[in-house]
Amino acid sequence: MHFIPYRMKQTTKQPERKRNTIYPIPKPIVFTARILERISPSTAASFSRFFFKRPFSRKIRPEEKAWRAKAKQADLHIESIGKTIKTYKWGDSPRRALVVHGWSGHGTSLWKLIQRLLEAGFEIYSFDAPAHGQSPTSSTLMLEFIESIKKMHEAYGPFEVIIGHSMGGISALNAAGSHGVVPKKLITIGIPDSIKRIFYQFAEAMGLSPKIAEKNIVYLNKVYGMDIDKISGSYNAKRIDIPVLVIHDKDDKEVPYTEALSIAKNLKHGQLLLTKGFGHRRIIRMPEILNTIIEFINN
Repeated sequence: MHFIPYRMKQTTKQPERKRNTIYPIPKPIVFTARILERISPSTAASFSRFFFKRPFSRKIRPEEKAWRAKAKQADLHIESIGKTIKTYKWGDSPRRALVVHGWSGHGTSLWKLIQRLLEAGFEIYSFDAPAHGQSPTSSTLMLEFIESIKKMHEAYGPFEVIIGHSMGGISALNAAGSHGVVPKKLITIGIPDSIKRIFYQFAEAMGLSPKIAEKNIVYLNKVYGMDIDKISGSYNAKRIDIPVLVIHDKDDKEVPYTEALSIAKNLKHGQLLLTKGFGHRRIIRMPEILNTIIEFINN
């Protein structure tokens, strides 16, 4: 394991955010969830799953609209989940890159990265995950992110590099570790290791007890036939034999940077970059990060 030095310039520290700003759930929904748990924990679990699977709407920035307009757009049907996603392509080159957004993002959320990759001579692909952006349906799960990456690889790959932020990054790690999507290099930014932690974090945001999170984990294991431990970052990191750059900020309030440490130590050819002052979302727009990404790809 090679650790890239902790070298980023510290910015003005942002005020500590309360956890409920990570999942901005309206108070009436939280109140209803608490009442339901007192009456029927199973009903409360079902109620919380309804919101767990629904991304929060986010207004698209003017810059994203501009990059969306520049893209060659297409619809791609994913037979395994019975859903269609909107795909985007920029540039024309034998060097292909796939960029994967996070939860509640869009295919153009990482537009500054897309711009840098285009300048570096890449043909770039991205997509709106199910229930995100221009892709239809209203609900989705991480497993559908993974299936989307697999389909993108089948339709437009192979890719020289895949770069994923947050949910997109852990999904890309899963795709490479367990689903045969093997780029030459992989880059993750602000990704979780423990998927179980997300369930507990969401239950807390809903005003529910840890028992509700446990019920939802059991339900998803049963209904989707998945072992939640086998979609963790550490599990899939052990199964990857390509160079991987793990980027995480120490001030990330949504995903603790210690998750990155757990993932990085399980990689065979991993590099870890810890930064400070960029948080969970600003990090994808910082010039220092973009420079490091291009350097990692080209070296």
